[in-house]
Amino acid sequence: MRYSIFVLAVLFVLVAFLLSSCSQPTTSQETPTPIATPVPISTPTGPVHNLTQDKYYATIQAAIDDARNGDEIMVSRGTYNENIDFRGKDILLRSEDPGNPSIVATTIIDGGGRGSVVTFKQGETNRAALMGFTVRNGSGTLTSFGYSGGGIYIDNASPAIVSNMIKDNHAFDGGGIYIHGQSNAGILSNIIEENIAYGSGGGIAVEGSSSPTILGNTFRYNRAVFAGGGIFVGVWANVEDIMGNYWLRRNCPPAGAEANGVWTYQSNTFSGNLHQNGQPTAGCHVYFY
Repeated sequence: MRYSIFVLAVLFVLVAFLLSSCSQPTTSQETPTPIATPVPISTPTGPVHNLTQDKYYATIQAAIDDARNGDEIMVSRGTYNENIDFRGKDILLRSEDPGNPSIVATTIIDGGGRGSVVTFKQGETNRAALMGFTVRNGSGTLTSFGYSGGGIYIDNASPAIVSNMIKDNHAFDGGGIYIHGQSNAGILSNIIEENIAYGSGGGIAVEGSSSPTILGNTFRYNRAVFAGGGIFVGVWANVEDIMGNYWLRRNCPPAGAEANGVWTYQSNTFSGNLHQNGQPTAGCHVYFY
């Protein structure tokens, strides 16, 4: 908790008054209870910097908790063993340089297998953004269908997920990312690889009545035990292109532009993704249920 100079002055006067009162003779020999000193959320220096407020923090979640809508938070390179929640705040959380692959690879949020690594579930809009991180080692959030969203869990929120590496996460649905409820999230220019869904959507599962935009991503070596090694889209959900048009609903869109084992669809590339107990996806990197 932070205190202004005015509040500190008031506390100083109050303490002085109490000490003056305690100096009067008494018949009791009780030891006065020490006054606890509040611990500030921000620190003089730290790896997480709220650029808008010019405050530093030891952890990403502490910076989010103390942020206001519109703040920009920059995270220095390193591994952060956290499971973070945006808590409904429209803030920009980014690495030092989201366009630099080496910085993305070395700015890591590691969920430690303790749930979804990053959560958006309180109505965040597209002004909430996650940019330039490696998001790894997540195990999902409990839903009525099981644990979903190993790396990123989005429910009734529409954040922008841009230029991240989302890898080595697992869940029942949405090994990499799970999108549910009414969401118009933007999933843009990410590398989504080596995630596992024990149900559907090794890379991404889109459920509910969501219509995210999924553009410019690389999906590789993701696996779904049931369907959609790259992307699974539920019966009421859709995916939009950059013009706001829905992707064509087919169980497996035509293979189309495939060369050297890489399939290109809606500006996304797919390779090495597996579904249905290890079968090559072969034109079924995207599965509409």
